[in-house]
Amino acid sequence: MPAVRARTVDRTMAIALEARRLADKGEDGLQEGAAYIARNASDRPPSSLALTPEMARQVIYKYVQAMLEYDHFEAAATLLWGPDVYDWRPLASRDTWRCLFAQDKLLIQGAGAMGKSFCGGAWFYLDWFRDPEYTAIKVVSLTREHAERNIFASIKTFHRQALVRPPTQFESDLVNSIQVTPDSKQGIHLVAIPRGESGHGTLRGFHPSPRFGPAHRRWGRLSRTMVVLDEAEEIPAGVWEGCNNILSSVDIHAHPGSIKIFAASNPKDRTSEFGQRCEPSSGWGSIDIEDDHEWESREGWHVLRLDAARCENVVERKMVYAGLQTYEGYMSYVSRGKTAEAMTMARGWFPDEGISMGLISPVLVDNAVGIVRFIGAVTAVAGFDLALEGNDQTVCSYGRWGLADGWTGRDDKFHPFPEGARTVLQLDGQVPFPKAATIEQAQAIQKFCKTMKVEPRWVCVDRTGNGSGVHDALKTLWSEEVMGVNYSWAATDAYILGDDSQKASELYDGVVTELLFGLARYMEFGWLKISPGFRAEELTRQATGRRYRQKGLGKVRVESKGDYRKRTGQPSPDALDSLSLLVYLLRQRGESEARMMKPRAEAKTGKEIYSVVDADMNFVDFTL
Repeated sequence: MPAVRARTVDRTMAIALEARRLADKGEDGLQEGAAYIARNASDRPPSSLALTPEMARQVIYKYVQAMLEYDHFEAAATLLWGPDVYDWRPLASRDTWRCLFAQDKLLIQGAGAMGKSFCGGAWFYLDWFRDPEYTAIKVVSLTREHAERNIFASIKTFHRQALVRPPTQFESDLVNSIQVTPDSKQGIHLVAIPRGESGHGTLRGFHPSPRFGPAHRRWGRLSRTMVVLDEAEEIPAGVWEGCNNILSSVDIHAHPGSIKIFAASNPKDRTSEFGQRCEPSSGWGSIDIEDDHEWESREGWHVLRLDAARCENVVERKMVYAGLQTYEGYMSYVSRGKTAEAMTMARGWFPDEGISMGLISPVLVDNAVGIVRFIGAVTAVAGFDLALEGNDQTVCSYGRWGLADGWTGRDDKFHPFPEGARTVLQLDGQVPFPKAATIEQAQAIQKFCKTMKVEPRWVCVDRTGNGSGVHDALKTLWSEEVMGVNYSWAATDAYILGDDSQKASELYDGVVTELLFGLARYMEFGWLKISPGFRAEELTRQATGRRYRQKGLGKVRVESKGDYRKRTGQPSPDALDSLSLLVYLLRQRGESEARMMKPRAEAKTGKEIYSVVDADMNFVDFTL
């Protein structure tokens, strides 16, 4: 990185801020922003300016490239996007960018919601922007759906919402690539690896190629090659071998930055390919969770750990930067002690082997208690856990769902939903059903639902084992619309929340795990409220006592009812399972999509701006 004086950095940022403010003013804002740049960013400003929109775009484009050439990525991001699209100020973002500038082999093990992929995607887009004709970036993901909803989706957003873009004579479709020339060896490309494949050959032939014309002042005669591994702990071994092959193809010490490998993941398994590469040179025992956030690994990688305990939102116990882990979210992980989940999702630390993780924390249950204020029609729903063997008990969870504008907690204060009205599930109560023969049990369920005004479409029952008979009887005696769930099924291909990057089948080993994690996430993000009007001590005990473990290949599995009873000496967790059926029913048949956060607003730049080539626009010198 070239040495740049502090006052030059400050001056560049000030120009970017003012130019962006002017560009956002309205129809003529682009010309005003470009004119401001031309007058203030050049040592030889033009004596007079009369800029057309096309000329203004070219001025801004050349200035962005000049800033990127001198590694002023923060100022370039400010001018291209503004803070509504990308804010580089959080510590996690600044640490990620600092390491990406300095390191060509970077691993990030980070807590949840710390912007690992988002920050990395922003940096790599800017790095491509400064040399788009000779920069190739492959974004590798385990599935196409995951990549299209995560880092590659972020990169496409950065491209679409940029104030200007690299001038192109070739427009890619943005579905699988972003490139400015017909040469498919250059550009940003999505690479998806089908689950179960080894990954061998994924990066075959992905090497630097010769540049035409003069050598680049920093990267010499060859093009640049970048690999981005998203959710890297799940990436198969064959891809890592391909990375080693790429790194061996050029002298990265002679031209640092010409080849770069970046991998990020939530740390779950130290024995994974990602985990082995993160191991410190002197072993895991040589670093401390409280003191160490960067180190060199045994295999020569630089490792950055993003710890949510250092996040501004957690430190200041208030929302400082939207989208990052909150204090409440952090406490929901750590309130149960040093569980594996707390280590992974809150501290960005690989948990010790064999530690089981708590599914739902007491804080999460406590925060979910409240009365929803519905503002429209509501729909009655019911879920039945038909555990008809041994000491298990048939339990019904019943409630309502509909559009609501907020809720009242135990403090008797009304809490409006900050993003406006949303569709919420209210658990009104739970009742046990006496055991009965198949037909009698089905008739009792039908009678209860009719009394509670629950239509067949909004009834979900456990159809595992003997429960299948009750389920089939309900369909025969009442309606085919009754939903059944067999606990031996695999997890579905649905997403728990609308902005998740992975399907349930990619995360959970079995539908029971999907059911309970769906319940936990609905609690966490305020889509489920539990009425304080009934005694929920048993539900709370079961929710906070259920555990899960890693099962390999990036999946987790909740302990069985039998294992729960054996470990705790408590009755079967039927109340918890029946409530999870309600959430599953709403996910499958509800009319709205639950999300972690309100969708990011589109950048407010007036009309969409298209890139234009004007080879004669050479009158402004942006030497920094």
